[in-house]
Amino acid sequence: MTFRKVLILAALASLLSACGSVTRPHPKASYSAVAVYVQHPQSLGMLPLKVASRLGLFSQQHLQIDWVKSAQHAAIQVANIGSQYPIDALVTQRPDLVLVAPFPDPHFRLHSLTQLPIVYANSETSQVPYLKAVLSLHHVVPKPLSAMGLPQITASWRQKVLPWVVVPLVDYYQLKRVVPHTTILAFLGASTGPVPVTVITGANKNALAFVSAINLALWYLSTNKPQTIAHLVSNSGASPFSVPIIKQALHYQYWPTTVVLTPSLYQRGQSFLPKSSSWPNYATSVDVKLAEAALTHWPS
Repeated sequence: MTFRKVLILAALASLLSACGSVTRPHPKASYSAVAVYVQHPQSLGMLPLKVASRLGLFSQQHLQIDWVKSAQHAAIQVANIGSQYPIDALVTQRPDLVLVAPFPDPHFRLHSLTQLPIVYANSETSQVPYLKAVLSLHHVVPKPLSAMGLPQITASWRQKVLPWVVVPLVDYYQLKRVVPHTTILAFLGASTGPVPVTVITGANKNALAFVSAINLALWYLSTNKPQTIAHLVSNSGASPFSVPIIKQALHYQYWPTTVVLTPSLYQRGQSFLPKSSSWPNYATSVDVKLAEAALTHWPS
């Protein structure tokens, strides 16, 4: 690590140590309004956005965020990689998928699922390519691979009809409340390793300020305890992001340390996904100028 990077990280740590509560916003007249589309607003991957909002990092960057529900009406998008180029920054670096069972199985191996049915939560359709790639890596040919809604999964889980299911981490804890012995058989992101999953795109004059706020939020996630993070994003005690969920996600390195999408990370994704040829090459699909500038763009 270069001396310059050490100074940057030290400055970030010092800045974030002062961000334990929501700061007083700037006068509204100084805000720049920016429309932001989030593809999966309730997913665990969007925790950095929630942290940035709760810490007042957007307002510190003189931004008023208008969360819009349509990508075509957005100046900035936070979405799965592949939906828009060029990519400005990275938000998550592993797919949020776990294979769970109603009871522990210390002898379980992924290859034992060959020619057996595998159900996945239909909310995770966009991450199916990662699921298929992991199964292929372990020489698993499921028969069949099918989607199911969470209410139906939960009902089947309660009746102990499903022997296993692929769900996002947040849903695992919901199933665990239904069947307390529910356990994670495999975290699929461990097989993928770090790969770009959720990214920021959008050519806009406010993109640097937005990316900078997310960068600081990522550092907050990496430098604070799960209890601190869960308390920050909770709303009168009601939040899907509990301490165990955040602890697991941090353990699996679900979020990157900074927003910079490196060539090696992008190329790993290209080599891992069987149909990754649809991704343009790194030089034409990723513009790191904003992400690198965000490392030293402090709130004013």
